[in-house]
Amino acid sequence: MKSGDLSYGEMVNLSMNQTLARSINTSLVAILPVLSVLVVGADILGATTLQSYGLALFVGLMSGAYSSIFIASPLLAIMKEREPRFREMAERARLRSDQRVLTPAAAALYAGEGAQRLARPRRRADHVREVPGHAVARHHSGAGAQTKTAIGRH
Repeated sequence: MKSGDLSYGEMVNLSMNQTLARSINTSLVAILPVLSVLVVGADILGATTLQSYGLALFVGLMSGAYSSIFIASPLLAIMKEREPRFREMAERARLRSDQRVLTPAAAALYAGEGAQRLARPRRRADHVREVPGHAVARHHSGAGAQTKTAIGRH
């Protein structure tokens, strides 16, 4: 994906799609102990002071998780798209894509392209020959060639 392919709102949407599971898991890990303090400490053991404290923590964590996922990101996108630089970027993206809608399938495709780009080696192998038990790849690097032996057997 090249710079200028997406508007700022589409970039925020793609980023939220990629991190949504992590955000939900993090929120659950924080909320479950507080919920256990509420249920076990306040209801079963009868510690009434824990009830108000646990309830305040539970409401705060739930509202914080909800707002960071569903409110903060769209508000950021709305405010940033008012800036001239991001308006120009959105216009370029609109001209390139002809009013493309970023579907979940397209978001997965963009995420896959980014992962493939990160995993791709910086140099290309110009020759691969088989040696009994190993694969050897020769890479050009400046004046000489560098040899790497792959881990594993054929």
